[in-house]
Amino acid sequence: MTAEPSASSSPSASSTPTSTQTPSATPSPTATPTAIPVTPVVPTISCKVGTVDFSIVVNNPTMTGVVYTQTSTGSETTEVVTVTAAAAPGYIIAPGATTAWTFPATLCYDPGTGGGGA
Repeated sequence: MTAEPSASSSPSASSTPTSTQTPSATPSPTATPTAIPVTPVVPTISCKVGTVDFSIVVNNPTMTGVVYTQTSTGSETTEVVTVTAAAAPGYIIAPGATTAWTFPATLCYDPGTGGGGA
């Protein structure tokens, strides 16, 4: 009896080389400059006291990258000045930074004398 080799399937090597296609690189968009973080500085107040009337004056800081705005409600003893800080173009307010402050006229008013107190 003659033994014959058994046939087994084995993957045959291909004579054609395989290639992996690399996706073509897409052009990157124009780089956008990174916004610069800024932390607004707290505004300060001063009191204008006259013989008849007084007022609270809120002094906005001068700071690169921050724009301050003021609104005022009430009058004389009930006046409240609110200052809001916003980022200027190219800047961003730092996370957690305070951006609004409220200053009541009572900071300048002394109810005991009817005049300025601060």
